[in-house]
Amino acid sequence: MTHAQRSQFDWLLIGLLTLLLLTAGGRLAPQDEETTYRVTANLIEYGRWTITAQTITIEPQTYPGFLPSAVPRDLLTTWAVPGRDGQLYPQFAPGQSLVAIPLYLIGRLLGGAPSLSAVLMTRFTTSLFNPIIIALTGWLVALFAARLNFSPRLSVALGVAYAFGSMALPYTRTYFGEPLIALTITLAAYALYRVKADRIARPDRVDVGRWLLISGSALAIAIFARERSAIMAPAFMIYAASIIRHDWRRWLVWLLPLAVVGALIGLMNWSRYGSPLTFGFSALQHTTFGTPLLLGLYGLLLSPGKGLLFYNPIVWAGLMGLVSMWRRRRAEAELFGLIIVAEIGFFSVYEFWTGGWNWGPRYILPIVPLLILAAGAWVQTNPTRLRRTVVGALIAIGVVVNLPAVLVDHSRYLVEFGERDPGQYLNRSILNIADSPLAQQWPTVFEMAQLYAQPGTWTAAREAVVGQLHAFQSDGDLEGISTHLMWLDEFFRLNVPDFWFVHWLLLGLPPLPIGLAVAGLLIAALVAGAQLIKLLRAG
Repeated sequence: MTHAQRSQFDWLLIGLLTLLLLTAGGRLAPQDEETTYRVTANLIEYGRWTITAQTITIEPQTYPGFLPSAVPRDLLTTWAVPGRDGQLYPQFAPGQSLVAIPLYLIGRLLGGAPSLSAVLMTRFTTSLFNPIIIALTGWLVALFAARLNFSPRLSVALGVAYAFGSMALPYTRTYFGEPLIALTITLAAYALYRVKADRIARPDRVDVGRWLLISGSALAIAIFARERSAIMAPAFMIYAASIIRHDWRRWLVWLLPLAVVGALIGLMNWSRYGSPLTFGFSALQHTTFGTPLLLGLYGLLLSPGKGLLFYNPIVWAGLMGLVSMWRRRRAEAELFGLIIVAEIGFFSVYEFWTGGWNWGPRYILPIVPLLILAAGAWVQTNPTRLRRTVVGALIAIGVVVNLPAVLVDHSRYLVEFGERDPGQYLNRSILNIADSPLAQQWPTVFEMAQLYAQPGTWTAAREAVVGQLHAFQSDGDLEGISTHLMWLDEFFRLNVPDFWFVHWLLLGLPPLPIGLAVAGLLIAALVAGAQLIKLLRAG
């Protein structure tokens, strides 16, 4: 890769990071996100893996337009599983919580010892995890595309497509684990491909051991974040076998991180629940795999509420691209295809295939980068103007589809819909086009705009936030403080344009430093974009 090409990808990363940090929500949601945060916090502050669980109640709001408006919302704070010692443990493996430690420590450095303001700061810095992870994934998609000999413009476009033209975009305001899995799975595939490609192009310089270790470590992190990621391991083993063959030393390098993580998970399960094969998720929810396959496939791929092909329009080109890859890059097509089949097949029969109250088919987000790369293969094999236009249009449609869930959290629509039809709103939002978030999210954005066009709305929101802050009574316990702050985060999620700088203004921070931070991110994004366009034109 030339110096000019490296500069292109450097500016791409800067642009993605600044824009996605600008659009971040800066808050945490109950249950999945709060659980992951508390593992990090308790490990740093108290040196323990256990957590606690509480219930918070969001009372009906009196100001017209604020939610909930009819009935209280009772929310469980964390997913906690009783261990054999009587303590409560998180249902997830701790991989994401460990990776997020640097962001927590930044908040700890800025905020000091646990207090209301300090916990607020660590929650904020930790919430920036997914914007960074999604930016890195978009950058990695572009790098991978370049290694596949796609043109520089197409490579950059594919990186942008993941960050802004897929359902990954709204996940910048979440702390779910799937963006991390998407990054690590893509990195594992990229590193293995580097071993293969470099051995052909530069047989005298290839660093096989380093890339094998990176690949194995990335896959191990994915499994340590969510144990279910192990369903993708067989696809990698088949691909690795075509590269490593019978060299047992290289197999050892690649498999060592997987063995270490597998042993750690088994030991943690045994110490907590009495068996290495008892996982927190199954122990808490007793999940089953009884969903009819055809129903699950329809739901994950084509349903208006969760369909992969609707929330990620570029995937249509990606499916055609898999055929193109099969003809020209069969080994990579097998790897991508087996990962995709494993993910979709596993979650199609999973009891909670919807992924819960989230935007699009959350569980299969990790396959989106691979399908975007396949879309690039569809263009690269026959780079006609028609194909370039089709992919460009699909990316643009993806932006239009996913942008409203960035402007206003889609939970607002679901809560309002749930108050109107508490018995059927979830099924209707998934199966009926007219009731789906795809159809209703832009109207929700316009409704929020009209709400804040009223002169009293900002004052009412500010009063609600200040009232909650004044009601706080410190007991010095981090989890108690975090539980109190969850009310604020939920209020922001339902009733405020969902940007961190809006939340900070409502919290009473001075407008000047907030404005400077926003302006700095905007300027950095504009400079990065200008430099990237200049380099692409020169190339």
